[in-house]
Amino acid sequence: MKRVLLAVLLSLSVASAQTVLGTIDAPDTNISGLAYGGGSLWAVDGVTNYLHSVDPATGSVLGSWYVTPVAGETPTGCAFGNGTVYVGMTNDYVNMYNTSGEYQGQFTVAC
Repeated sequence: MKRVLLAVLLSLSVASAQTVLGTIDAPDTNISGLAYGGGSLWAVDGVTNYLHSVDPATGSVLGSWYVTPVAGETPTGCAFGNGTVYVGMTNDYVNMYNTSGEYQGQFTVAC
């Protein structure tokens, strides 16, 4: 327990020593998830259900895609890996999209 706490405290102290290099405007009004990968920032909005690809240098929106909700679910977060954008939904499913915004399937994270 002490090692974990120490690691967390060290991580927080290192994180607080970081410098903000710049800021950009959010591409939508209710961003519920943000990820970086493939040269883009990926932002998902939990109200409009849009996934946005954003140029991290300029803040320009490179593309936006509708994340189709099923049975009232909404996007709650996103991640990027291996050329895929993963969008977590409120129903314990994760939708997968390629960098062109094409739906690639889904999987469950329910235990």
